[in-house]
Amino acid sequence: MAPFGVAVVDPHPLYRAGLEQACLASPKLRVITSVGTGEAGLAAIRAGSADAAVLDLALPDMRGLAVLKLLAAERCPTPVVVLTADSDSATIYDALAAGAAGYLTKDAEPGTVIDALCAAVDGDSVISPRLHRLVAAEIRLHANGTVKLTPRESEILALVAEGHTSPEIGRRLYLSHTTVKTHLANAYEKLGVSGRAAAVAEALKRGLLDPGDVG
Repeated sequence: MAPFGVAVVDPHPLYRAGLEQACLASPKLRVITSVGTGEAGLAAIRAGSADAAVLDLALPDMRGLAVLKLLAAERCPTPVVVLTADSDSATIYDALAAGAAGYLTKDAEPGTVIDALCAAVDGDSVISPRLHRLVAAEIRLHANGTVKLTPRESEILALVAEGHTSPEIGRRLYLSHTTVKTHLANAYEKLGVSGRAAAVAEALKRGLLDPGDVG
């Protein structure tokens, strides 16, 4: 059987090169394209020449979750395995809900990544074993209608409630402006809102913020 074609989407050149080498070392896979941005990844996956894709969520131009949602909305048949550093339960849930065919963290062995990609092509899903408990807990939370913010999202939203701007928050927490915006966007999505004031109001309503935080 001919090897499966893979699209690699990862912003870190060294890690991306390692993924390419792992795929090339396997008789089961061949690398169709290897890119470092969300837009390039979308173009490569939409082209339809890859049998599967591996995607980091931390992309420089757009969120990996946005890539997954766009592909799902377009009914793109190419399965996408997330391979990222983020092991937050809410992020895992969101990625799977957005259509990810699997979710692995970047400490996964090369063989595990290869097996996950092959499983995705066969229509199966693979999640890092150590993440199963987190996924189950998140499913229970969503079943109960509960919204869970990450500690960083809560911290940033509390600073928003105090009246700080994104640049001010970035300086205080030693984060880039883009990273602050990404955390806020994730919080907005979880809360079902589209702006700072609405996010603060909804977080207060759900008991996710202390009223004393509001400036």
